[in-house]
Amino acid sequence: TGELRRLTRNLEQLVEQRTDQWKAEAEKHKATSARLADVAEILGELVENISQVLWLTNAAGTKVLYVSPSYERVWGRKCEQLYSEPMSWLSAVHPADRDRVVRLMQTHQASGGYDGEYRVIRPDGSVRWIRDRGFPVHNAQGEAYRVAGIAEDITERRETRRVLEMQARVLESMAEAVLLVDDNGTIKLTNPALDSLLGYGPGDLLGQPLASVVAHPTEQYRRKFEEDLQQVKTQGSVAGQTT
Repeated sequence: TGELRRLTRNLEQLVEQRTDQWKAEAEKHKATSARLADVAEILGELVENISQVLWLTNAAGTKVLYVSPSYERVWGRKCEQLYSEPMSWLSAVHPADRDRVVRLMQTHQASGGYDGEYRVIRPDGSVRWIRDRGFPVHNAQGEAYRVAGIAEDITERRETRRVLEMQARVLESMAEAVLLVDDNGTIKLTNPALDSLLGYGPGDLLGQPLASVVAHPTEQYRRKFEEDLQQVKTQGSVAGQTT
């Protein structure tokens, strides 16, 4: 009887210890699940609102596992169509770019070197420039079994670059000397006509103070520069002569 009571107490103590351990583990799993749910919600909000298109396919690219909602805004086509027709995104690529995109996808996507720019034609006939990048996803055995990627609309960026390049060509060919300084009087840009006028080589004046190319005493120059700067800010321009 005594031995039975001892065994019973031991069993009760063991059950109590196990119960406490299970409760602690349950609370830990509950807290972990709550954190994971919070992270999943945050990631979901992020994916729903970013402008880039996130996509995930199998290694062969024959099955779309995921595409973010921004695909519909950029391509102008439904995500459901892409899930049912995984290559429908390619049919929207401009005919002049399609062969190049296919070659790039076949040779570089699974290796991680897939990074290309191409045009897509949306159903309304508008054309958008896309930068598309793909990266291999490896399993535990080190095999690339999926490809993840991100695509973004760079139409405005390319147009801005085109305008800047055109402006640069105009600036380079102007006969008038052009000088650009910041609020501190630091030279930020010159054109060939100004470099030639002052006897400097291309780029020699960049980053130099404007005072280094004027003949006025420092204090007189400083006051004149501040007056001119204030007039430009308030009236948009200033006219005069300098030496």
